[in-house]
Amino acid sequence: MTTTQTIKGSAIGSELLERTSLKVLWKLSFPLMLSMLSTSMLNFCDRLFLAHYSLHSLEACTTAGELCSFFQLPLIFLIATVQVFIGQCLGSHQAKKTGNYIWQMIWISLLSMLITIPTCRFAASQMFEGSSLQVQASTYFYCLSAVNFLFPIGAALSAFFIGIGKTKITIFATVCAHIVNVSLDSILIFGIGPENAPLLKPMGILGSAIATSTSQIIYCSIFFILFIKKTRHDQYGTRDKYFDPAKLKTFFKLAIPSAVGKVMLMLAWIVLTRFIILKGGDYLLVNAVGMSLLTIFTCFQDGLSQAALCQSSYLVGAQKKQLLWGLLKTTVLFHIIMQAIFALPLIIFSHAFLGFFLKEPVEMEMLQKTCYWMWIFLLFEGINLTSQSFLTSLKDTTFIMIIKVVTVWITAIIPTWYAMFVWDLPAQYLWALAAMDCFIAAGIFLWRTAIKIPNVNILVQKTN
Repeated sequence: MTTTQTIKGSAIGSELLERTSLKVLWKLSFPLMLSMLSTSMLNFCDRLFLAHYSLHSLEACTTAGELCSFFQLPLIFLIATVQVFIGQCLGSHQAKKTGNYIWQMIWISLLSMLITIPTCRFAASQMFEGSSLQVQASTYFYCLSAVNFLFPIGAALSAFFIGIGKTKITIFATVCAHIVNVSLDSILIFGIGPENAPLLKPMGILGSAIATSTSQIIYCSIFFILFIKKTRHDQYGTRDKYFDPAKLKTFFKLAIPSAVGKVMLMLAWIVLTRFIILKGGDYLLVNAVGMSLLTIFTCFQDGLSQAALCQSSYLVGAQKKQLLWGLLKTTVLFHIIMQAIFALPLIIFSHAFLGFFLKEPVEMEMLQKTCYWMWIFLLFEGINLTSQSFLTSLKDTTFIMIIKVVTVWITAIIPTWYAMFVWDLPAQYLWALAAMDCFIAAGIFLWRTAIKIPNVNILVQKTN
């Protein structure tokens, strides 16, 4: 059983999953893109408002946000594997067991605070201490750390509703969260009333953190209220909240190899961010703008790669290996179409796009070069993610983990340190280094995918 049964169980039949057209891939990708857009848009809205408030606050928010991601994303990556178990329950006509699997994810999320709370202060001191961003970055980080458990809970509940085909609930919760976030951002960051006698004083980066935290509370609350409804419990057992160590053991066995590789990448980003803080100057601005824009564009690639994972997993399980090459070509074509669209704001109209994003006068030529290299990075990152999706469906997650653990030092951390502190590389080429790292990883994973696809029939026999 694979993650495809999440979609299969939500009224998308096998005859649809066996079609490798752009239309089908879009139909599978859209709800996943929308779900991933939720967190990305929350981050982007924060940074958009802060960019108009103060570039210093934007830099602090971006730097602190990367440390927040180190605590949030490993849990989200881990929790996302619950899609496999949702699919197993639906595909084997045991939908009543689905709810308890989600509760195991909720317990994991809550218990994670036992690690988050004692380690966040140490992490903040190592990351921000002695820098010009220390006060504002620490404020933002501590506020979001207090609600860190809500982000994996939101991911688990979102996976449940997408899995049972209730994508309208996901859309509703997402829209409500965004309305709350944007409204609170505009009020809390800038305050209310004239500067000399405000009704509410501007709170700057603290207001941004409060807005994000509140919107995530609303997002999870909507899901949870609808999750525990009696009618849903009768069908999916959503009130079966008992702790089940046996289920957790099975879950961790499948989820950990994939999560470890992603955690290593997150750790690399934290190390690179520390390099940027030490370097300061234009590097802080380039990183702030690049990471802020990245939160928008990568969610579409993540949604596409998850859809490819679902469909390729189904084809492997159904022994339809002759369709895998067609699906790979379709997924790459879909990615190229998205890249052509991304070229509009990042290359062709980058000056106007940056002007919308930034209020204070900056070195626009430097940031336009940053946008160009970001586009190159996204081009190879999409191929990278697509290849990993196919390898995951072929249960080759150990290879993915090994490559990520090894290459993160050879192609990312060491070259970046050398370029920044030995060559004194201009800040606008920071994303060129990231693009080089992605190019190498994409080549390795695409090569591995090409090797593994012809052996699908052997793999299926072994796993059966």
